[in-house]
This record gives sequence, C-alpha cells and structure tokens, in this order.
Amino acid sequence: MSRVLIISILAGIAGMILAGKKGRSTILWFILSFLFPLSILVLLVLPPALPYAGIRQCNNCGRPLTSNETVCPSCNNASPINMVTCPSCGVIVREQGNCDNCGKPLR
Repeated sequence: MSRVLIISILAGIAGMILAGKKGRSTILWFILSFLFPLSILVLLVLPPALPYAGIRQCNNCGRPLTSNETVCPSCNNASPINMVTCPSCGVIVREQGNCDNCGKPLR
C-alpha cells in the first residue's frame, strides 16, 4: 500500500512539473496524475497551451506567459518577449521583422 502511495505522489509531482512547462493548470494535473498515474502519458502528447491574445514568453526559461503576467512565475524574470501569430503561416513566433518559420514579414 505504501508503494502505491509513493508512486502516486511521484506521478502527481511529475504531472505538475510537466503541466507547468506546457502552460497548463498545475493543480489540476497534479490531482489527475496522483489519481491516475498513466494520465502523464496524455500530458506528454498534449501541445503547449498558448492563448492567442496577448501571448508572451519568458526570455530566460521559455515559459509561456499570459498578458497580465509581468514577472515569470517560474524564474522571476521581469523582461518577457512579446509573441505574435504570423499572418502567412499561422505559427506563433517572437515579435520581430520576419517569421522564424516561413521567413515572410510579420506586418
């Protein structure tokens, strides 16, 4: 019984860490991974959750930030990078002159 509890706690912590890196709810994924340890496999194949309005990225750790976050909650860095959706290919890239994916101008 204690082995099952230890495995569940470790799975919950792993799910929480993976969810944080993908911009998903850490508490929800901790609970899901704790109760159902194989749910980590689902989290592994899910793409990062990036909202399409006000997207920014931490330039230190790369974590996606919402528009109201001015400091990264993971590493406490205070200088996020603005992200935009390329009008040509639809990929989310750093706000700069040309798209990193297709090379076309972002404006």
